[in-house]
Amino acid sequence: MQADTFQPPRVNWTFVAVMGVLCACVFGFNYSRYGFHADSYLWTIRTVVKLAFAFFALSYISSPLHDWRPTRFSTLLMKHRATTGAAFAVVQLSAAACALVIWNNWPQIIHAISTPVERVLGVMVFTWIFIMLITSNQFAIDKLGRRLWSGIHTYGMMVIWIAFLLDYLRRTVEWSLAYGVFTGTLLLILFLRARVLLVRRRAASPAPAGL
Repeated sequence: MQADTFQPPRVNWTFVAVMGVLCACVFGFNYSRYGFHADSYLWTIRTVVKLAFAFFALSYISSPLHDWRPTRFSTLLMKHRATTGAAFAVVQLSAAACALVIWNNWPQIIHAISTPVERVLGVMVFTWIFIMLITSNQFAIDKLGRRLWSGIHTYGMMVIWIAFLLDYLRRTVEWSLAYGVFTGTLLLILFLRARVLLVRRRAASPAPAGL
């Protein structure tokens, strides 16, 4: 059986590690202000999730943006989309670690801001993010095969997109219209990806027979 030689864009793990250190620094700063208190973890989450969203948006918009209008910027995003995706995972999982500490020590806060269904879905999403992170390498592709690996990452990004949309849409309606910036970004990604899919389907359709 011929080996699967599919190779995705390479991850710059040095950059990803730097982002992990940056998250640790954010936590260290907050811990120096509040000590072992829920605020140390809450303020860390509020900071790093915005950084995580930026990396997710850059990674997920790269392909449809490049297909729609290739530019130097879109080419740069395409080249580094695996790195921005991995950076998103590390930063988002840093927020998840803080949320777990809050859940273990101050569960009333978690219960006040989320429903049981949201907590279960959150755990599922974070688990999927972790799986995507640890399979972002050629070894995982060789072991899983291209089809399974692509399915994990393709559907994983869709699941994360849905989770972000539901979260920021709720925040926009219930908390502040400022969160509409995040919601609008997600809808822009949806528009671009839908447009690319439509164009590809039209291109694949057989031409109508001549009269």
